[in-house]
Amino acid sequence: MRAKMKIFEDSDHKEVLTKYQSSQQIDNELKALSKAVSGYVSSINDIFQKCPTFVIKELLSSNLDTESIALLDQKIKEWRQINDNLNFVVNELNNFRRTLDLTLEQLPWQKVRLDNEKMYNELVQKLREAGTQDPSAYGGLVQRHRELEAKLGEVKEYEEKHKLQTERSKQIRAEILDYEKKLREMREQVIKDWNSKNENIRVALNVMGDTSQGEQTFRNLIRKTSGEYARDILDRDELDQIKGGFLYDLITTEMPSRWLFLEDFKQRLTTATETDQQGIGKPLVRQLDTLRSATPEDIDRLLSWFPEDQVVLKLLNNGREEDIEVGSAGQRTAAMLSLLLSIDDTPLIIDQPEDDLDTRRISTLVVDGLRQLKSKQQVIVVTHNPNIPVNGGAEQIVHLNFAGGGIRVQASGALQNSSVRLAVCDVMEGGQEALSNRYYRIFKALEPPRTVNL
Repeated sequence: MRAKMKIFEDSDHKEVLTKYQSSQQIDNELKALSKAVSGYVSSINDIFQKCPTFVIKELLSSNLDTESIALLDQKIKEWRQINDNLNFVVNELNNFRRTLDLTLEQLPWQKVRLDNEKMYNELVQKLREAGTQDPSAYGGLVQRHRELEAKLGEVKEYEEKHKLQTERSKQIRAEILDYEKKLREMREQVIKDWNSKNENIRVALNVMGDTSQGEQTFRNLIRKTSGEYARDILDRDELDQIKGGFLYDLITTEMPSRWLFLEDFKQRLTTATETDQQGIGKPLVRQLDTLRSATPEDIDRLLSWFPEDQVVLKLLNNGREEDIEVGSAGQRTAAMLSLLLSIDDTPLIIDQPEDDLDTRRISTLVVDGLRQLKSKQQVIVVTHNPNIPVNGGAEQIVHLNFAGGGIRVQASGALQNSSVRLAVCDVMEGGQEALSNRYYRIFKALEPPRTVNL
């Protein structure tokens, strides 16, 4: 387009062409002004034609009283006055429209326009005689050039906005990354506090190490929840042990490089193409291309995605850390209960903590733990072991009995209440006689052997 315009402008006729285009632009603006005024006046005329008129005689058939008719008659006279005023305004508008068109036709500038048109037409004729093809096309080229320049200005404005949004997106992603790191720091501090208060278990945080949750959430984001792209995401051998994929590479990367690895991988994900796969399998790249065109918001979610942490529990056995899965059921129960008792100060409900625990652990772990906890939080324990309510310092014991298809309260209160003591003795020790016999056998066994003098 610029090359075509240059043919006209380099022929020493640029001034004539420029004046012609300028006068045509002004003439178009004046015609647009006249058209706008004409349209407005026509719409006013249409509205005025629809204005209702009232006649007082029409109201007489409604049997209104004289005073009401007089009041309505006054309002109708006011309406007629308003209508007359509107009629005057409409006439003025119509006169204005006619005089405006006449004034526009008689503007001194019209002579300039006609002179410019005349020079332009003479130039067109000369160019045509000289063999120039379509010499009148210059005006259209100039108009098209202006339109394209305006659109280029809009494109530039959008590019600036896009640049600002891109920078803002990077800033937001950096803030999200900082928050994720701070979250892990806070979790590690909490775990450190737990470990300092616990002699039975050790807790560790494997940052972003939960591969099962990581695989599931990642697949949800790429909208492929089956086993597709396993080599890229999380690959397993015939024993279901992980052996490859970016999640495997992530958890085998030492901290703090793990953060850099994940950010680099997400960047490669969002920029990979079929011609530049960025080390990613072509099927996954095609799926990402589909997301970019169909649901681009999924790509944004990928950029702000982080796998969850894995909490690792270890048993402490004589100062040595052992895998919790290796320990016995009792050891695991003791460890989990010990952790639970040290987490926070919210009310706890514990069902039969004595299960799978030997008597020593009940005394050292459960009883001692409950005596410490009762000073800072409420604990409700369901148990059949007498050591827990008696030695644990229970302040309220409730004896429950199942009868008649429902659970009923048989006794409640502190151990100072005789009915509560009898309930503890009866339910947990088999009754007073059984308790006496047990203690008799214990004390009998502890008596020193008698000496016989011969």
